[in-house]
Amino acid sequence: TNSNNYPPSSNSTHRIPKIIHQSYKSLSTLPPLWSATPSRWQTLHPSYEYKFWSDDDNRRLIQNHYPWFLPTYDAYPAPIQRADAARYFAVLHHGGIYADMDIMPIRNVDPLLEKMDLSGNEHKEMIVAETYNLGLTNALFASVPNSTILHRFVRELPSHTRPLHGFEMFVPHFAVLLSTGPTRLWIYLNQNNRRDKILTLNPAGWGQCHQCKQHSSKCIPVEGSFFETTKGGSWHKWDTRIMNFIFCHVHFVVWGALCLLG
Repeated sequence: TNSNNYPPSSNSTHRIPKIIHQSYKSLSTLPPLWSATPSRWQTLHPSYEYKFWSDDDNRRLIQNHYPWFLPTYDAYPAPIQRADAARYFAVLHHGGIYADMDIMPIRNVDPLLEKMDLSGNEHKEMIVAETYNLGLTNALFASVPNSTILHRFVRELPSHTRPLHGFEMFVPHFAVLLSTGPTRLWIYLNQNNRRDKILTLNPAGWGQCHQCKQHSSKCIPVEGSFFETTKGGSWHKWDTRIMNFIFCHVHFVVWGALCLLG
């Protein structure tokens, strides 16, 4: 039984079920910054089933329905890797929409999910949020139940447990990104024409702050956005800050490198 389930509604006419998935260690340990997130989702989506997945719930889901993955799941060295993996399995099993705890809805997401019901989208299986670096993220995505592309993706996860060939401990951020995180999903969806199977939501549409402007008023959600974002990245380490600095100051980094080489 999940930590916090609410009654489901009829989903007979929608390809993506009206189910909201969110996850953290437990409801009782939610940081104050995110404590209002579950109630915001429930208030704006009274006809949706809300599923909160604790760490225990996540492992139980794998154990009960995907036991072939349990050894890989238990062997992940970082808790965020288990959290990453579990979200894919939850949405694969039930369908619905997953959102990180730092993503707060500002209106009902029916118009977003119902895009999958439109003529011409019959072959689409997922809606995945884009990022400002032209990538895709696992912080916000939705899917039909038992999506074929999501099923194939989770089947590949055990082959990516050591993406840096033994150097994972030296750059843990990249190890997470490439094993279970958004970069792994991005790489997968960009292969073999899989992008044809998904719809995307641009960064402004889900209220994402540009990582170079996170302390700017420009992060205010644009008109028509479904979400706003609060501070996230609770798993980020020192190498994350270095990567973000390089991304946001690429001209400075190139100039510095040229000076050193000169």
